[in-house]
Amino acid sequence: GTKIIFSRRSKVLDNRPFINLIDIEGERLEMPELVGTDVRFSPDGKKLVFVSPYYEGKRNKQWEIVLYDLETKEIQRVTNIPAMKSNLTFSPDGKQIAFVLWGNGPYKNIGVINIDGTGFRTLLTNPEDVGAYIGSLDWAP
Repeated sequence: GTKIIFSRRSKVLDNRPFINLIDIEGERLEMPELVGTDVRFSPDGKKLVFVSPYYEGKRNKQWEIVLYDLETKEIQRVTNIPAMKSNLTFSPDGKQIAFVLWGNGPYKNIGVINIDGTGFRTLLTNPEDVGAYIGSLDWAP
């Protein structure tokens, strides 16, 4: 690909992490004002997934996984789970997202959810694995 996506905190705007898009030469490409971290391209490069405290123009206490369609400019919240989320990765077909959950109870785990927000489940069942530190994730093709 020829595009790179990243988030960068703005010292001017309340230290919020804004999503930025550049080309391989470092030129900034046009993007709407999206606030979030852990941003990733879908396998087809047509969507972005990220974790954001902002949805529908309002600041939420809980950071949720959000999907942004680069073609239609539509944004949708994918999760509504009372836990921190990080280390997002798309399934190879782009229909699911795996992520690390940080929280109490069953929420120290690896989660998987469909991009439409349905089918949420956790994957780790071994008590030694649940609640342990989980680093990066990737999904094999």
